[in-house]
Amino acid sequence: MAKKRKNKQLQPSDFGTRERGQHDEIQLEETMVAGVNRARITTQTQLDRYYNREEISYRQYDAGERFQAAWFIGCRGVAVAANYDVRIPSSSREVEQHVVRARRSVKKALDAVGPLAAIVVHVAGLDLAASEWAVMHDHDKRSGITVLRMALDALADHYGV
Repeated sequence: MAKKRKNKQLQPSDFGTRERGQHDEIQLEETMVAGVNRARITTQTQLDRYYNREEISYRQYDAGERFQAAWFIGCRGVAVAANYDVRIPSSSREVEQHVVRARRSVKKALDAVGPLAAIVVHVAGLDLAASEWAVMHDHDKRSGITVLRMALDALADHYGV
């Protein structure tokens, strides 16, 4: 006699481990299936975390997000020099036009930020913590967020936010 198998269905409460909820902010959203929700992590980047913890303002967050989008399109995987100058190809044939525009946008933004450009790249571009940047530059790790705020303010001024 053959055994009948019951179809195992996912429970609506299956949103990952408890530990995952300890590290990131998770927001429940409705799905198209009645009574079934999904979990969405709202703190995926360092900028998200700093904004959710109210360590940076919305203006600073918005400027960082704009930079992050341009960096993602134009500079992800691009070789950068020690001073974070972006190499822009001389011919538009080498790279698609939107990538070239994004690289130019990144270069202008970094020029506008000036000496604080390194922390913008570190946090908004590479998605690393401001405290790590501070330690790498022989500063107190708590000073990283202060330097980031100043850099994001300069970036917001550049973007006109």
